Amino acid sequence: MDIREFNNTAKRIEGPEEITIDVRPFGDMQADAIEMYLQARLLGLEMGVSTARVKPIVLLCDAIVEISNNANFWLTDLNFQGGHTEIRHV
Repeated sequence: MDIREFNNTAKRIEGPEEITIDVRPFGDMQADAIEMYLQARLLGLEMGVSTARVKPIVLLCDAIVEISNNANFWLTDLNFQGGHTEIRHV
């Protein structure tokens, strides 16, 4: 999976308080999609290619999706750098 496929498959909803990115359309690959997004976003911040958004980002996934240790690490690092991102199981 690459960022183009991610952007074409994930559903993005921009609300007044937050930006929601629904990865449930990835089905069995939701955990992979979350990992790819977090890694790409963190890399973008570290390289100065992207900036932290004003609105928090919420990644929506199914309740059964297990988040990997790598994804948790990237999520923590991203938030430390001001990336204001959370994963919400629904």
